[in-house]
Amino acid sequence: MSAFISFCSSTQKVYLLSYGDWEGRKVPEVGSLTAAGEFKFGEDCGLKHSLSKAFANALENSGYDTILDAEVVHSTGVLVPFNCVSVRGLAVHSERIRKGENK
Repeated sequence: MSAFISFCSSTQKVYLLSYGDWEGRKVPEVGSLTAAGEFKFGEDCGLKHSLSKAFANALENSGYDTILDAEVVHSTGVLVPFNCVSVRGLAVHSERIRKGENK
């Protein structure tokens, strides 16, 4: 709905959004993980909208804890309830990423 009444928007690429433990893990190429996850989308709108809530909404009830190669879009509407931030990217389990060097 927000796309139809959007006044202005900006898009950024964020490579890693995660709740998981990445200590000792090398961030992999997204292409090598497409079979290990699925693409997810989440959005948060309103007066108090945040990237963290959009990220949580994207992962809600999925069991995943990480989004790789995320596209983050912040859009503003004429009215405050239509201000939104959205996240779209590849959702994966961080624990499935091997520690050390990935090949």
